Amino acid sequence: MDPSAHASPASRYRLQRDDLVRWTVIGCPTRAWARAVFGEDDVSRLRGHLKHFLRLDRPDPAAAWRERLAELKARAVRLDGLGLDAVHFEGPGTDLTIGLIPGGRWDAVGFDSADGRRFVANLPSEEVYTTPDHRRVEGTVRATRPLALAGTVVTGLELTFTAGRVSEVRASSGADVVRAHQAADRGGARARPWAYGRFRGGLRALRCTARPAARRRAGTRSAPRGSGGAW
Repeated sequence: MDPSAHASPASRYRLQRDDLVRWTVIGCPTRAWARAVFGEDDVSRLRGHLKHFLRLDRPDPAAAWRERLAELKARAVRLDGLGLDAVHFEGPGTDLTIGLIPGGRWDAVGFDSADGRRFVANLPSEEVYTTPDHRRVEGTVRATRPLALAGTVVTGLELTFTAGRVSEVRASSGADVVRAHQAADRGGARARPWAYGRFRGGLRALRCTARPAARRRAGTRSAPRGSGGAW
């Protein structure tokens, strides 16, 4: 039996935080989700897409995921070797520069449980992530897809960062929910651990600035879990 099944929220969080249990979050097709994506209650169609995204249409889905995770890890190693100081994103509604902390490392999704077994905490995932310098985020980022926050679907979200903090929130709907969330969380208006993945029709450019290797290897670890959501 899963020891977290009857645990309190605090105990369940400790079990997950300390990797005492292996767990994952995975999408489940529903009528409401299908309606939001396709404009109709076509759950079968949504299930078919999820089957592909989750590699369940492969002869051996577990082996396919192990292969993909190894590719993502190799990508993180390559990025680590570049000694990046900052990344700059350009796209529809987006012009954003994110500074990186000296010594920060890139890593790929996947963790090791206390008994030494590898697990992925959310599927599907294409994340390769690192830690931003929360003081060095400037510009505007636009979400091209709706976001779920505190039970509300936020659409057309645009955030403007000044000196690392969100200075302006705009959205077609749900902007007040975003502002309230940031006001309730002391670090809610700052950049958190940052990730990139594969996107279709997404950002047009990614410009990177190198820094001296001695600064990059100052010893700072990559982003810890629990310190914020990946972008």
